[in-house]
This record gives sequence, C-alpha cells and structure tokens, in this order.
Amino acid sequence: MRFFGGSGNDSTSSRRTSFFGRDHDYRRLCRNLESQLREKEQEVDSHKHQVRALQKKVDEIHDGKRALEVQYGELQTQVQWLEKRVGDMDREARAAKSTQAELERAMSQMQTERRNLKTLLDTRTAELKEAQTYLSKEDDVTDSEVLRLVQAINSQIFQMSAQISDDFQASYGTHKSRELAERIASQLEKHPYVVPGLLHVLSTTYHRDDPILVQLALQTVLTAILCDIASPWAAVSTQHDTLLRSIYVEMCKNESQSVFGKWRTMALTYFRALVPDQGEVTSKVVNRLVKFIGAILIVCGAGDSIEDVRQLIKQQYGQALEELATHVIDFRRTVGERVVSRDLHVMTVPPSTLFSSSSMEDEYADAKNPSPDGPTFCTSSLGLIRKEQKPSDPGAHIDGDEHHRQVTLLKPKVILWRTVEGLRAECKVPMAETTAGNDRMPSSA
Repeated sequence: MRFFGGSGNDSTSSRRTSFFGRDHDYRRLCRNLESQLREKEQEVDSHKHQVRALQKKVDEIHDGKRALEVQYGELQTQVQWLEKRVGDMDREARAAKSTQAELERAMSQMQTERRNLKTLLDTRTAELKEAQTYLSKEDDVTDSEVLRLVQAINSQIFQMSAQISDDFQASYGTHKSRELAERIASQLEKHPYVVPGLLHVLSTTYHRDDPILVQLALQTVLTAILCDIASPWAAVSTQHDTLLRSIYVEMCKNESQSVFGKWRTMALTYFRALVPDQGEVTSKVVNRLVKFIGAILIVCGAGDSIEDVRQLIKQQYGQALEELATHVIDFRRTVGERVVSRDLHVMTVPPSTLFSSSSMEDEYADAKNPSPDGPTFCTSSLGLIRKEQKPSDPGAHIDGDEHHRQVTLLKPKVILWRTVEGLRAECKVPMAETTAGNDRMPSSA
C-alpha cells in the first residue's frame, strides 16, 4: 500500500511537520491565551480595584445614608417639634388676635374717654380762666402811682386858678352893669359845685388889689367839678348811672372784692366802647370847666359878656385845661378799669364841716397855730381814699362797715371860714353886700 511505502516517509515527515506546525500553533495559541489571560487578570484586578473603590463608595454611601437617616430622623423630630410649635403659635396668634381685638376695643373706649376728658378739661380750663378773671386780685397799678396822679391834678388846679385869677386881675369890677353878674350868681347859687356863701364873698369883695379870693373860688369850683368827673361811674351816661351804681353797691355787700372789683373793671371797660372817644370826652370836660370859670369871673365883675370871657379863657388856657381834663379822665379809667383789689376814690370835704386834722389839712395852716379849728368853708384840693375788703388795721379809719376798711391816702386840703373872713378883711369892700337870686343855672352855665 502506498500508505506504507515511500510515501509513508513523506507522510511521517508530513505528520511531523504538521505536528510541529500544530505545536507551534499551540504554543502561539498558548502564548496568546496567556497574554489574554494576563490581560483578563489585569482586567480582573482592575475590576477588583474598581469593585473595591465602588464598594468603598457604596460603604461611604451607606455611611452617608445612615447619617442622612439620622439627620432625617432629627429633622423629622424638628419638623414634629416645629409643627407642634406652629400649632402652639397658631393658638397663641389666635389668642393674641383675640387679645388685640379686646385691646383695640379697650383703646377705642379709652380714646373716647380721653376725648371726653379732654373736652371736659378744655371746658373746665375755660371755666377756670373765666373764674380766675374774677378771682384774680392782682393789679398793675400801685397806690403810689394813683397818688402821684392826684397830686399832679391838685397842682394843676392850683396853678390854673392862680394864673387865671392873676391874669384877669385888672378886669375885676370893670363891668358896666351888675345885672349880668347878679343873674349869673343867681344861676350858680343852687349848683352843687358852688359852696354856700362863695358867691356872696365874691360879689361883695374888691379883687383888683388882691385876687386871692378869686383864686380860692376857682380852686373850689374846679376841685368840685373834677371830683365829680373823676368818679369811675361818671363815664356812664346819666340814664344808666343810677342802675349800675346800685348793682355795684349790692355786689359790694354780698360778693368778694375780687368779684365785684372785676365786675366794675369789665363793666366800665365795655361800657366805654359805647361812649364817644377820648377826644370828645376831653372836649366836653374842658367846655364844662370853661363855662364855670367864666361864670366865676363874671360874678367878680370881669366884663359884660359871658361869651367873650369864655372864649378868651378857651383861647388862652385851652391847652392847659385839656391837659388837666386828660389827667382826670386817666385817673377815672385807672381806678375804674385797672384796679380790682381795692376801690380808690378822690374826695372833698362838705362845707361847714368841723375841721379834723385826722381827715383833712388846712390850706392856710399857720405854723404858730398848728391846731386850727372851726368849720370849713370849702375844699381847695382833692383827697384820695382807699377802700378794700380786708380786716382793718390798727388806727385805720373805719367807715362803719365791719367787712371793709377805708384808709386816707391823701388828705384833702380845706379853707376854713375864719381864713376867708381874714382874707376879706384885708381886701377893700367898697360895694354894698348883695344877695344872689334863686334862679337855677341853665344848661349853658
């Protein structure tokens, strides 16, 4: 068989070749497998490393998870606490809202009460201010200020009387007929400004050598007129004068000084708004003074025309008389409208009053005879008295009212009858004594 022939060597060689070829392939395969195995081992190692890393991460994740679970538990606890707290706060909020509503109602009520109290306070404050207006006894005028004003008025009266009597000295007794003088004397005789006996003294005395009695007559009449004008109630018209005086007298009996004093100041202040202005009031006072001064001069025989004499007086002495009138009106307004705590009045002494050094002064007191006596003839300068609702001081002159005291701040000066008689004795009396008529003085005098 060919199988065992030469071809068998070839076959063995071929098999050997094939075996070596397969061995080579096997070796190469083994090498490849080993290489692949090593690669796989490397991959396995890498995967193990990755697995370990992943396991580590897993462990970390588990640890984180456990930490988160712990935190979650804590958060759950906090959430539950917060939910409970929210519930509590919600209840507190509802309670607070209820309390707020109650407080708002209470505040609203309190605001209403506050408004009511404020309204009441404003009302009471206004009432208190009104009451204080009456109860306040503070004055912005002192006694010394008023006293100086009265002294200035007295000084002006004296100077005016002396100047006019001296300036007309040459004209006394120059009248052509005594008819006018007697008629004027008759008109003046019953007037309250003219003291009894004054006209008789003037008409029966010669004045051209010494006009002293004319001066005294002018002082007497001007003092009486200005005492009347200086009364606080002289600013009130005649139709209301009696009523207001009566009201004031009753108030003085039943009310406190602060009440009736304030009532007087307010009544006179507001009443003045209804009367003419200062200029017109002053002009009326000046006209009254001029009329009486002219009448006195005519009685002394200083001319035959009363109108001419009055016109001359107004021309020469109008400014001085206006100043005098202004001072008197200022006094009237001061004591009537600015003084509350007391009443201040000027005063004169009624004629034929027995002289008393405690309440008056002698105008012509003699140093050699410091204790004059006898009846008074007239008042030559104004006095000043203060009346107030206080306990009387020791030695103060009491007017008979136990609730009030009256103190003389300035004694009025008087002229005694015996002084007038002495002055007349020094003057010539060439004419027969005459008796004045009984006719009343018309409104022009």
